Amino acid sequence: EISKTALGAQDSVDWKYFENAKMAIQHLKQLQYKIFAIEQVADSISLEKFPELIIDKIAFVFGNEVSGVEQETILLCDGCIEIPQFGIKHSLNISVAVGIVLWEIVRTRIFGINEINRIEEINTKRLLKKLIQLKIIYPCKHLPTLYLQCLVRLLGFLLG
Repeated sequence: EISKTALGAQDSVDWKYFENAKMAIQHLKQLQYKIFAIEQVADSISLEKFPELIIDKIAFVFGNEVSGVEQETILLCDGCIEIPQFGIKHSLNISVAVGIVLWEIVRTRIFGINEINRIEEINTKRLLKKLIQLKIIYPCKHLPTLYLQCLVRLLGFLLG
């Protein structure tokens, strides 16, 4: 069945079959991998704030599009990562979720987490300056910095 889905990729990518997630996780832990479920749970860490994306031996568990990752599997993982989502629907197609997580790993490894944070800070300051120039918001020294950052990010998101 893998050849029908992979369309030949199974010949160029190392892969191994396991009967269940528990066996796969146990095997990866023996190889010193850190394993994280991609799931929305109480203690999950938002993907963009996850500091361990730069470690070499990392594996991700993606769940069923409807039911997610099973609780038994979550308990075997080193933690959970959540893809931030807005609006009412909090579910992504599996291929989209995998693409987002893999891109975040590549982006983090190319630029480094500190560089990404610096770029976000510069963009926040630029947007804030523009919003003040357009008189959409007014500067106030008593406004908490965190509140301002949230406001600027929200407006940046809304303005595209």
